[in-house]
Amino acid sequence: MTNITDIQLDRLNSDNFVDQKDILFDISASELRVKLNGKKIVFFTGAGFSKSWDPSYPLGMSLFTINNYTELKKKYNFFQLANDLKITEPDIKSDNFEKDCYDYFCDIKFHLDIYKRYPSLMPSFLDKTILHRLEEEMKGFVYEKFKNTVGIKEFKLNSKLKYNSDMSNLFRKLAVNNNISFISTNYDYIIEKIFHDFDGYQLIRGVINNNDFKNKKWNGNKISLFKINGGFEVFNDMNGFYIDYYSKDRTPHIILPSKEQNYDNKYFKSTFIKSAEKLRDAEILIFIGYSMPKEDHTIRFLLKNFIDCHSNTNKEIFIIDKDLSSGIDGPLSKLRILFPSLSDNGIKVLDGDINTLARVS
Repeated sequence: MTNITDIQLDRLNSDNFVDQKDILFDISASELRVKLNGKKIVFFTGAGFSKSWDPSYPLGMSLFTINNYTELKKKYNFFQLANDLKITEPDIKSDNFEKDCYDYFCDIKFHLDIYKRYPSLMPSFLDKTILHRLEEEMKGFVYEKFKNTVGIKEFKLNSKLKYNSDMSNLFRKLAVNNNISFISTNYDYIIEKIFHDFDGYQLIRGVINNNDFKNKKWNGNKISLFKINGGFEVFNDMNGFYIDYYSKDRTPHIILPSKEQNYDNKYFKSTFIKSAEKLRDAEILIFIGYSMPKEDHTIRFLLKNFIDCHSNTNKEIFIIDKDLSSGIDGPLSKLRILFPSLSDNGIKVLDGDINTLARVS
């Protein structure tokens, strides 16, 4: 196994934990595969999961980078709104340009959220209808940016252009031998691609899938997939929310980044309830490519449901990042604080990435 450096150990021990130099925080791919056999597993996937599927997929902040501000300002009203609200435009020469763009986007969305919550604070040139249209524009911007980054074919479930056979085979094998569920912060279709046309299995989303309903696809083993930030296939109408992978003429239902995330509507409330149930029932929780950003306060409360149950005291958490060092430097210390009862020996980092695990037979 790769050795953990003294600097990384010191950083872990500085988080109000006792000195734990005898604790091994890493686990090999072969050891992890053995531990997963026959277990109830929840996979919590972030942007790094998609990046592992194919390198062209964007990580969190890069999806909000603004490289052609002058042209975009002509196309989208919310950029002009930012000017009117005196929100500072990102400087392309900045060393932190990508983060500045993300913060800029968050600031715009935060203003819209505040105006919706407290209409008396709204400037006279805005109203409820305009706020709705501006937010729809921002969602459309994210969709277009993603489409231009990965290509339109990635919106087809049967596309094999960027298909990762190793990852697909891993999760299909695990589905056969284990009770697995997915909770994801991603908008994309990668998990759906993995199980597309996998005979005998059906993804359960918590809301109706129009195509499955139309084609009477009710049989087979159920694999839960809950997208807590929405997805490019989630829409709503007067009858409620629904899944449709073949409709691209409407604005998708997604959570946009903001300084204060809001999960108040019915889709997200339902998704959180069902996700919490799966977390309580799980024996193993595996984070793949999720960095636990500081603004995800609500998600942290959701995750605590994993240990909010006395029926199984032998629960374990595993972290899969782009490598062992990234897992230690990123989510490990945060998860040890979030789950103190597991901090001694119940949280480990894979020595490798998800493709390393996938290649273990």
